[in-house]
Amino acid sequence: WPVTVPAGICSSEWIHVVDWYPTLCRLAWASLTQKLPVDGFDIWPVITQGAKTPHRSILLMGSRPGQRAIRSGEWKLLINPGEYKNEDATCRPVELYRLTDDLSETRNFADSQPKRVEKLLAELNSMTADAVLREEQFAIPVMGKTQTRTDDD
Repeated sequence: WPVTVPAGICSSEWIHVVDWYPTLCRLAWASLTQKLPVDGFDIWPVITQGAKTPHRSILLMGSRPGQRAIRSGEWKLLINPGEYKNEDATCRPVELYRLTDDLSETRNFADSQPKRVEKLLAELNSMTADAVLREEQFAIPVMGKTQTRTDDD
């Protein structure tokens, strides 16, 4: 859409992959009516008009059970699962990064910003309370039997 989206456009606003669903539905004139609430936002104004991100915070779930993060403004709080809590680990149980200055996440502020960690952790816990499926909801029917999904699946 060269007339609608200029070539070479760049934005520093942050979006999430879940935003594509409502955005593409809008562009296709499709309905977003469904049983569960839609996780994302229509980001077309961000792309075409330079609007601000519609997100106050973004929930990020890791590939391991218990690994989760929240992006809120310039900050990212990362919570690592229990297996990372040993002395040899390269990451720590709680990590806090200021992404505006450190996109590579090399400077962990968790120890020096405990109040920010507490605030972001409370928001993260609030967001995950209804968003994360319980383990029993991962039961997968296989050939007449029910198997629970494992980390290796």
